[in-house]
Amino acid sequence: SIEGLECAATVAALEPDTGLSVVTPPAVTAQLMRDAAQAGIRRLWLQPGSEPAGWEALAGELGLDVIGGGPCVLVEGPRLLPPRL
Repeated sequence: SIEGLECAATVAALEPDTGLSVVTPPAVTAQLMRDAAQAGIRRLWLQPGSEPAGWEALAGELGLDVIGGGPCVLVEGPRLLPPRL
């Protein structure tokens, strides 16, 4: 656990309905994408700077639903939300 929150030691230990927000170096991200696909995890959000070269093709090959190449949700999250009426 980290600060009392339950954690998994590997991607394989996660439930298949888990979504991942990825903040790792590109080489690590490519392997993480493969590990996620093998574990049945299909939804990933690649934070800026974590996208490996060819990530879109790799996602397609692995059958993953990946968001990448956009703004950092951790920094710009509130700005990305629609305005409240």
